Amino acid sequence: MKSDTESSTLQQCISFLHCNATDLDADTNFVSNQCDFITLNKSKMDGGTWLMFVFLALLWALPISQDIEEADANTFVSFFVFF
Repeated sequence: MKSDTESSTLQQCISFLHCNATDLDADTNFVSNQCDFITLNKSKMDGGTWLMFVFLALLWALPISQDIEEADANTFVSFFVFF
């Protein structure tokens, strides 16, 4: 099993144990370098699910971008007030 992100040894062990317990093709011993559980769940997601996921991600990102814009404006104003 190959890891694409940095994680601790404990996280890697837990991930390996979960994937090993849910492995459908245990004979191959992770030859495909993918967890069957995650692959099956990703294959179940149809276009509507992906659309909802993207919509919710954008809906969540809007307030964050507004906060960043407001913080930038406050920094700009405070720069001229203090200097």
